[in-house]
Amino acid sequence: MRKTTFRAVRATLGTLTVLVTLFGPFGGNVFSTLTARAEERPKTVTGTITYVGTSTPVVGANVNVWPFQNGFGGGSGTTNSSGVYTVTLMQTTSKYGMNLYATSNVDWTYNQPPVEIQFANDSTLETQTVNFQVTKATATITGTVTKDGAPVMEGNINAWSTNGPGGGGNAQVSNGGYTLRVPAGSFSVGFWSPDQTLTAMQAAVVIADGQTVTQNFVVKAKTAHLTGRLIDGSGTPIAGVRMNGFCMAPGTAGVQNGPQPGVNGNGTSGADGTFDLAVLAGRCNVNVDNWQDPSNPSPGPSYVYNGKPLETTLDTDTS
Repeated sequence: MRKTTFRAVRATLGTLTVLVTLFGPFGGNVFSTLTARAEERPKTVTGTITYVGTSTPVVGANVNVWPFQNGFGGGSGTTNSSGVYTVTLMQTTSKYGMNLYATSNVDWTYNQPPVEIQFANDSTLETQTVNFQVTKATATITGTVTKDGAPVMEGNINAWSTNGPGGGGNAQVSNGGYTLRVPAGSFSVGFWSPDQTLTAMQAAVVIADGQTVTQNFVVKAKTAHLTGRLIDGSGTPIAGVRMNGFCMAPGTAGVQNGPQPGVNGNGTSGADGTFDLAVLAGRCNVNVDNWQDPSNPSPGPSYVYNGKPLETTLDTDTS
């Protein structure tokens, strides 16, 4: 039997040296030295989250911090019973963005753009305080989620404000139903399924403080398709670019008239530039989707289509 022992010298920021001694089956010793990088996490963001106009703490709110220049080195934290959060960061850049995101079925919403923070680009210990205030969600959107008359067992309902940045909240679908708390306002409400072949038409909901609105969703398979080919100015196919298609329900207004009930379809262009976006019937537009996850940006180039979204009409769900 081989016995392995580890001896390590203590280190702070710098190189950690580990001496490994292997005792062989015949008593012979083999020595090996391993090195690893021992990193401090010298930058910290902390703060308190409260409801607007009060000192009441928000418990269980999630704070996400991401670097603007690198795809790693961010962090996240959750508020405690006093509404206080702390996020420690590995120093990979000096500029970070941060925002709040809610778990399902909370009684608040946050609809502001990300906050930018700046640290010294070095290994000195540094702490910044960023406080947030959230809006109390006093209205309720509720309803059923079904497919072919049967209850849908999983998915999410998401509400996005049509009057400004940010979201209105989200709720998990359970046993074919959901209940979503939102503030007063105008929202685009939609269904998301982990099965990306399923969708439901988005709904426009206007709601007042204390009001309850019923909005049911009928889930369908995406059987209509928007297909095409992405090329550059010289006609060369462009691969690996995310494309987005949005189809409004038949009979709704034109695509330039603001948020409308509809359904999204996403896909990525192939090696020959072709794409296939699964959607539902309706009046549709297609465009290049340059959105990137700020915590994991793509290293490749971004592309911009310099015209209006391309429009077409799919008459049936099998078009």
